[in-house]
Amino acid sequence: MSGALVDYNAGGGGDLDAIKSDGTATARDPITGQITLTSATTYYVPIGTDSALVPSMVALVALHLTWSAAIVLTATLETCNFPKYRGGQPAIGPATDVSDVDTTAGNWLQEFLSSANVPITGGAVAANAITSTPALGGAMIHVGNLGSRRMRLKLVVGGTGGTVRVNRRGKQAA
Repeated sequence: MSGALVDYNAGGGGDLDAIKSDGTATARDPITGQITLTSATTYYVPIGTDSALVPSMVALVALHLTWSAAIVLTATLETCNFPKYRGGQPAIGPATDVSDVDTTAGNWLQEFLSSANVPITGGAVAANAITSTPALGGAMIHVGNLGSRRMRLKLVVGGTGGTVRVNRRGKQAA
């Protein structure tokens, strides 16, 4: 059927987990989908893997981010074409190529965000980043014409921690 959108998302709610900058997993609450983040810490939310349908095989991606009233954070969208593992799979290559929490300059690149493609409440979009204000809020990041293999949301928590919820969806025109 020409012109239809095909949903490539995995089953389930689509809520994502976070990884602390030291590589420690930070699981989300299985009921609320929220992740508790501590102050003065950086977290990464991987949006896709080497072979994930979202974002690597879809043209339209939407990320929905909500935050609690107290949290102070800055969120940036970053992309990478390098594989996580040498050879593309853990079984093929013994070493990590570019990890989800890699901070080497040039491996993960910040994508442009503007208020034109990021509806937001309880915060602002400036300097290519989303910043929360001390208010319950959220943002929807619409990414189109995406060709990158991997994507992550970088969350830098300021002086006050709190909870966030991150969900991603992707569609492809048929």
